[in-house]
Amino acid sequence: MAFKEQVEYICELHQNAETLLSQRIHLVSTDEMTGIQALERLFVQKPMQPKRVEPIEFEYIRHGTLSLIAKLASKPRSPSDRSFLTLSLY
Repeated sequence: MAFKEQVEYICELHQNAETLLSQRIHLVSTDEMTGIQALERLFVQKPMQPKRVEPIEFEYIRHGTLSLIAKLASKPRSPSDRSFLTLSLY
């Protein structure tokens, strides 16, 4: 399946979330981003000068890696029952 077809399929699922829920199908989308580097710059960033590009320090201290997991649960749209997003950082 091509990427465009996959995107259209996922969007169609989310558009039909209420119909799916009436059929007792609960739609949850999950995405993860693993191996995010936790970095800290070694030196303080210098202020930008007129007519010069802002200098960005290239040296850094590594603090390991993190994983970010996001889940989007689609529910009927009403004031008491809306879609919600859950983020987990490991």
